[in-house]
Amino acid sequence: MKSHLATKASCIRCGAAVEDAEHVLRRCPGSVWVRGQLGRLLPWISASAPFRHWLFGHLQNRDNTLFCAMAWNLWKWRNSFVFEQVPWQPGDVMRRIHLDTVEFHRLAQGTQRSNPIASDGINSVMLYTDGSWNPQVNRMGSGGVLLDEIGCWICGFAASLGGGDALKSELLAMKKGLTHVWEMGIKSVTCYTDCLEAQQIITNNQDVDTYWHKDEIIAIRALLNKEWRVFVNYVPRERNQVADALAKLAVNENWDWKLWSQPQPTVISLLCQDVLS
Repeated sequence: MKSHLATKASCIRCGAAVEDAEHVLRRCPGSVWVRGQLGRLLPWISASAPFRHWLFGHLQNRDNTLFCAMAWNLWKWRNSFVFEQVPWQPGDVMRRIHLDTVEFHRLAQGTQRSNPIASDGINSVMLYTDGSWNPQVNRMGSGGVLLDEIGCWICGFAASLGGGDALKSELLAMKKGLTHVWEMGIKSVTCYTDCLEAQQIITNNQDVDTYWHKDEIIAIRALLNKEWRVFVNYVPRERNQVADALAKLAVNENWDWKLWSQPQPTVISLLCQDVLS
C-alpha cells in the first residue's frame, strides 16, 4: 500500500488484515499450498525464522532457481488478482513455476535456447519412459513424458499392460512412447530409460531369438529403423521421476491409455526435480 501497489492493506485473496511481502511469499494460504508441493526440493529453513533470514537464506543457496521461479510466480499470482481481477488456479501457478524453473536453470547453466519448433514439426525432443510391475496383482504399467529440447512439457502418457514382469514393462513403456512420438510426426528423439538392461538389449546387435521378450525387442528395433533419428540412452532413476510416477499410477488405475497435454499439479514438483538433478 505504501508503494501504491494496492488500494488497501488487506489481502483480497484470503482476507488477512495485512498483506506484506512476507504474507505474499510465506503466509497466504495459496502460497503455503504451493510451497508444500515443492517443499522437499527447497532447502529447509524454519518457518519461524524471521522473514529476512528466510528470504536471503533461500536466495543465497547455490542452486536457487526453483525458489526464484516460485517467488516470482507467487508475486505474479497476487498481482494478477489485484490488478487484473484474474484469479489463477493453483495448478496454473505450478505449471508456470515449472516453465520458469526450466528457463532460469538454462540461463544459470549458460546454455543457448534454440527454437524447438521447425517447419516440419518439433525438431528435437526428449522422451523419458519407465515401466512398473506389481506382482501382487500381476499388472504392469508404462509411463512416459515427452519434453522439448529445453525441458518444457509436450505431453505425458500412462497405460496399463496386463500381466508380465519388470523388464517387459520397461520394454513396453519404451515401445509405447516411441510409437506415440512417431505417430506425432516427430523426426528426432532421444529416448531415456532407467533400465540399463533394456537400453543395452535395444542398442546392441546381439541375437535375441532365445529371449523371453524377443517380440518386444524386435518391435522396438523396428521402430528405431524407421526414417527418423533416434537415440536410446540410460538415465539414473533419480532423473526419471515423472515417468516412474506415471507408470506406477497406471498400475493402480488400470488405464488402457491416458494422455495429458498439460502436466498435472501432482507431477510438477517431480518435473522440477528432474530439471534440477
